[in-house]
Formats: sequence, structure tokens, C-alpha cells
Amino acid sequence: MGVVKADGYGHGAVEAAQTLLAAGAFGLAVASVEEALFLREGGIRGFLLVMGYTPRETVADMIRQRISVALLDEDHGRELAEEARPWVEKGAPPLPVHLKVDTGMSRLGVLPQGAKGAVSLLGDSPYLHWEGTFTHLARADERDPGPTHEQLERFQQFLHGLRLKGLHPGMVHAANTGAALQFPGARLDAVRVGIGLYGYLPSPHLENPGLRPVMAVKSRLVQVKRLPPGTPVSYGGTYRTQEEEWVGVVPLGYAEGIPRLLSNRGHFLWQGQEVPIRGRVCMNLTILSLPREGKRGDEVVLLGQQGDEVLDAWDWARWADTISYEILTGFGGRLPRYHVGKREDGR
Repeated sequence: MGVVKADGYGHGAVEAAQTLLAAGAFGLAVASVEEALFLREGGIRGFLLVMGYTPRETVADMIRQRISVALLDEDHGRELAEEARPWVEKGAPPLPVHLKVDTGMSRLGVLPQGAKGAVSLLGDSPYLHWEGTFTHLARADERDPGPTHEQLERFQQFLHGLRLKGLHPGMVHAANTGAALQFPGARLDAVRVGIGLYGYLPSPHLENPGLRPVMAVKSRLVQVKRLPPGTPVSYGGTYRTQEEEWVGVVPLGYAEGIPRLLSNRGHFLWQGQEVPIRGRVCMNLTILSLPREGKRGDEVVLLGQQGDEVLDAWDWARWADTISYEILTGFGGRLPRYHVGKREDGR
């Protein structure tokens, strides 16, 4: 189950979905109703699951578009059933739902010990189709396997209780990228792989099975100048030149996804070497220190390879005190995206 939430982790949701389905994914998962409808509008068909909250006023769209949704608790289930009722009574199929079980994330979902009402509703309602049951593993990318084994044990106990009552949980899924790589027992009926499909490990300490980053981010210098010693650079003058220094200006800033925390900390690639960011990252501009004179139009690589040097989202994450997920999903719609390797049919 290819996860394409957050605009395909910043890569373009429709294009990522097309690629994943063409490569053999049986279906897709997103975080919100809006993301699901965006994919349908983009021509994406087949199995599609909304893993987050589905408001009652969107149920009609979910039924019309044949989108599966997560059921979070008994009250949520009753809301979904009430909204699905008139459509089903007119001949539409029941709304397909996946029961979300909170086994240790303490986020969305019903607690195993408090699931009786939701389970009874699913077993009885003619307006809901119990298509699947799932949980989310909070620590599957960590070195200590204990917490993940505990969550899986809670989940299996919950599933066993359902089966003892003659109830079928449908499609059972738990594994994210970290669990799919490290916990074979978590793979169950399906795996929900997200960050791994885009070439990144969820934590840099995991053994890499050959993943390569999908995204490269490139720009060009729009101005180059030589500054005299003692010149303050960018807002607040947080950097001053110590001697004569060449600087180049890149027409991208925090509005395009370059974290402001990369100010005076991060690097880009220019002419096959790392060059540091000088001064504060601006809304739409970033200033680099160049070891020698450059020229307008010189290629700058933010993420990707230039010569023998490589920068990836984990490099940026270390400089910005965050994770690769935030870096990748931070590249907003202002940046044009070029999807290479498409076939003639658009895939």
C-alpha cells in the first residue's frame, strides 16, 4: 500500500501514485479526505484509504468515489453510518471502513480495551463494510525492538479476540517502512510503506537495503559579487566577511522549503563541492559563500549529486535539527517538478 500523503512526501502525489501503481502497488493510502479527492481528480483509480479523520459531511464523496476510510471510535462510526444510510438505501454499496486500533501511538484510533462499541457497530450496521483493521507502530525505526513487539502483541491479541467471537477483521495491516524492513511479523496482509518508497530510511542508523533518494532539488545562481572584509550578509548581519569573499545568490528561500534553521549552518553544492550558506535564509533568497568567482546561471544543487559530492535530506535534517520527512514535505507547490522516466502513457 503506497503512502502518498503530504503530496507524495513532497514529490507530487499524482505522479507518485501513477509510478507506484505501475510498479505493482495494490493500492494507496493518504492522510486526509482532501488528499484522496485530489488523487481521484487526477485520474487515480483503485484501492485508496484515508488513514486520518473523515468528517461526516464528506461521506457522500467517499461513497461516490469508492474511497475507504478509517473508523476511529464508536461515535465516529455512528456518524459515518448515519451519513452512509441514505446512499445505501438508494442502492449504493456500504461505506468501506478500516477499524483503527491504538496499540501504543496514543494518537488516532480506538483503544483495544474500549473497542466493544465500535466492533459491535461494525458487526451490525448494514451501512458500513468492515473492510480492514489496522494499527500504527510508533517506534519501529528505533534500535530497541521491545516497544514494537509489545504493540504487535497487543494488536494480535485484539485480532484473536475478534476471531474468537466469529468476527472477521478484513485486511489486516500494521507495518510502516521501519516495520516492513525490520519486523517480518508486522507485514500481515499488507504493508503501508511511505518514506522508503522515496528512497529514504525512517532513521539513518537502519541498514540500507539499497534505497536511493528519488528527489533532486536544483537551482541556479542569479547574482555573484565580491564583498569587502567586514561586510554584513543578509538580515540581521549574523555573518560578516572576514576577508574579501565571493558570494552567490540562489532564488529560493524558506517559502520554497529551505528551513531558516539552515542559516549559517547548511551547505549546497556548486561546481562539485560543498559551499556554505552565509547569513539568514530569506523568504525567497539564500546566499552562499563561493571559494572563487562564479557566474550567473551556474547550477546549484540543494539535494542530489554534483560531481562526486552528494547531499540528501538527512544532511539537511542534521543541520536543521529535524528529520528527513520534514525536509522532503517542506518543498511546496511553488517549485516546479520534473518527473523523469515517464512512459508515453504518463507513467
